[in-house]
Formats: sequence, structure tokens, C-alpha cells
Amino acid sequence: MGTVEEYSTKSEAQKAADALRIHLNKDSPRSLLYPVTCEQLIAHYLEKELAEDNNKRAYSTKAAYKSYLDNWILPQWRSYLLKDVKAIAVEEWLSQLSMACGTKAKLRNIMSAIFKHAMRHEWADKNPISLVRQSAKREIIPAVLDLTEISALLSTLEHPFRQMVFLAAATGLRASELLALQWRDVRFDSLEICLGRGVVHQIIGDLKTEASRKPLPLDPDLAQSLLAWRKVSPFNREADWVFASPEMEGKQPYWPENL
Repeated sequence: MGTVEEYSTKSEAQKAADALRIHLNKDSPRSLLYPVTCEQLIAHYLEKELAEDNNKRAYSTKAAYKSYLDNWILPQWRSYLLKDVKAIAVEEWLSQLSMACGTKAKLRNIMSAIFKHAMRHEWADKNPISLVRQSAKREIIPAVLDLTEISALLSTLEHPFRQMVFLAAATGLRASELLALQWRDVRFDSLEICLGRGVVHQIIGDLKTEASRKPLPLDPDLAQSLLAWRKVSPFNREADWVFASPEMEGKQPYWPENL
């Protein structure tokens, strides 16, 4: 099943054992072996849909799902029998949470995916979450910096952070895409950036969407700024990270943990 390093506590080992038992006995009588509680169903969902070797979802998506499950869904619903999870009860729970509507909608959507998983394996006849009403509308309009504000921000920063912010502001790259850039991705001759990977918590993975693979146009002034940064960066070979972490001797890009 795994090692003590993978499952450091009894509860973690029990979750993995439950998921494995359900999978191994999938052809046995349904009434005896199908998941009874939300915790058992989620254990199976994690094992089949969010495993590290499962490439259906990007690492960032799997990490976010696991965070929502561990911090919000499991603490509230782990002991509930599948048949006792009702739409109104879920709506009331969501209404009591002090978080943005968009975050509540994500919780609702993850719970819905879990019950769809149960239906696919014929452990549930319906998805109660499909009836849960939860708006994802923004409550606050995001602040958008104008050119004067961006210029003022850049004037307070030093390299490489000044270059990071300049590149992000000019291209709209996600943090995971920005930090995963290598010099070979920046085509100075054709003035474009070709994205090929993302990084989250130092895990290199696929981009979040297929649309992200489209080359981005590179403004000439931005290209000159990047060239200037490359000249002073100690990590400037084609395969080096554009924003390589000195703390990691250039072997990994910057990430908040090693800034």
C-alpha cells in the first residue's frame, strides 16, 4: 500500500486502506463493500482521481482540491453517510462560511465531482450537490493598477523582483508560468515567449490550460529589459531558469519558500 513516510499517521493509513479495499473488491456484492461515509468516498476519489501519477489534472489543480478537501469538506462531512448528504444542508453550511462566493462555489463544485465519482462507480443513484445553489459572483471588483502605479511599484523593487513584476504586468502570465520560464523559452529573434511548463511548490508540471501554450508576443522594450537581466544573472544558459533561485544554486526557480 505504501511506506510509513507516505502515511505518517494511523488515520492517513486507514484512508489509503479503505480506498484500496474498495478498489480490490469492486466486483464483490455492492451492498457489502461500497463506501458508506463521505470520508471513505473521498479516500477513493483521492486515490483514483488525484494521485500524483494521474495526469488528468495539473498539479496545481490537484493541490488545490486536496487543500479544500482537507481544510473544509472533510472536517464538516467526513462522518456523514452518503445518503444523508442533502442539498439544503450543504447550502446552509456554505452560507455560514466566511469566505468569498467564488471560493464557496469551488467547494460546491468539488463536492459535486465527488458524488459524480460515486455515481460512476454505482455507489450512488443521484448527485445531491447538483441542486445546491451557490453564486460565484465577485463581491469586490479587483483593483487594476494603471501605468503610473505600476511604474511607482517597479521603482521600489530590485532585480530579479523588478523584472518579475515588469514581465507579469506586461504579459499577464500566471505566477506558475512566470516562475517556470527558462531562457530557451524566450525567443529574442522572433520576439515571442513560448510556454511549456508550470511550477507550483517546486513541482514542475503541465500548463493549466491548452490555450496557455500559444506563443505570447514580446514587446521590444520588454525584450531589452530581459536581455539586460540575462547579462547580470549568474544563471543565463539556455536551460537555466529565467528567475533561478540562488538559495537553490540555480537548480530550481524562485518560489515563496526560498525567496
